[in-house]
Amino acid sequence: MTPMQIAGYLAHARTRGYKQRLQRALSMIAEHPDYCVSISWGKDSLCILHMALEVHGHAKAVHARYSENEELPDMPGVRQAFLDRFGGVDYHEAPVWGDWEIYQRAGRFFLAPETPKERRIVADWHQEFVDSIDSVTLSTGAKGKILGLAAHESRGRAMNIYKLGEHYQTQVEALPKLLPIAHWHPEDVWAYMLTHNLPRLKIYDFADDPERARSEVAFAAIGAEAADAVRRHGAWRLWADCYPELWKKWTDKYPEISSLC
Repeated sequence: MTPMQIAGYLAHARTRGYKQRLQRALSMIAEHPDYCVSISWGKDSLCILHMALEVHGHAKAVHARYSENEELPDMPGVRQAFLDRFGGVDYHEAPVWGDWEIYQRAGRFFLAPETPKERRIVADWHQEFVDSIDSVTLSTGAKGKILGLAAHESRGRAMNIYKLGEHYQTQVEALPKLLPIAHWHPEDVWAYMLTHNLPRLKIYDFADDPERARSEVAFAAIGAEAADAVRRHGAWRLWADCYPELWKKWTDKYPEISSLC
C-alpha cells in the first residue's frame, strides 16, 4: 500500500457516505449485544470486531483455525497484536480442515470436483466447517454470528444479500447471521482500518490493490468459479510472492498449481 493510497483512504473516511454507512453498521451491532463475531483476522472481520468493542466495550469472537498448511505465516502475529492492544475479547477457536485436507482425501488437486467422491468430500468439508464454528459459537452462549461479508466481494454474495438481507437465518443453520458491512464499499474497510490503525497482514501492503488481496489460501473450498476468479485477479501470484515458503509447500505437493498460476 502506497502513501498515496493511504492518504486517499483517510480522505475517504471524512466523506458523508462513509460516515453514514459506518453509523448504520455500528447501530446494527449495537442491537445485538449477544451475538459473536466470526473473525478470520482479515481486514473485514477485523473491522467488525473492533466495531463490536467500540459499541459494547467487550465482544465474543470465534476463529476458524486451519492447519499450518493454510494459515498465513503472519496471521498469529496480527491476532496477538490485536488481542494485546484491545482488551475485552472473549476469544475462541474452532478447529477446521480446508483445501489441503480436501486434496489429501481426494488424492489429487482440483478446482471443481469431478467425481461423486470428490463432490462428497467438498460437501463434507462445508458441513463440518459450519458445524465446528456453530458448535464453538453456541458454547459461548451467543445467540447469533456477526460476519464481515459484503455484496461487492462476489456475484454470489451479492445475490445472497439481495435475497436474504443483512440479518437472516436459513433452515439448515443453527444461528442467525448479521452482516453490518453488507453494503460497504471496498474503500470503506480501509478507511476504517487506517483511521483506527488496526494491525494487518502484510499481504495487504504487498498488493498493488489492497482491496483485492485475500487473507486466506483459496482453492476448491470456495468453489471453482470463485477460485478461478481469484486466480485471474492475481491472488495466487500475490500469495506466492508474499509467502514463498507457504507457496512452495503447496507447489511441492501439487505441482500443477504452478502451471495454473
